[in-house]
Amino acid sequence: MKSNEECIDGIINLDRLATLMIEHNISVSTVRTVELKRIDSDYFED
Repeated sequence: MKSNEECIDGIINLDRLATLMIEHNISVSTVRTVELKRIDSDYFED
């Protein structure tokens, strides 16, 4: 049986694995893209 410390290490390692998979697009797909906009303040200057 695994100790609590081993279980916590496993969770952290799985979290890191998931992060790396997302960062490098390995076995993941985009479901939705969000576009963020900013007001161009130069447009309103005289």
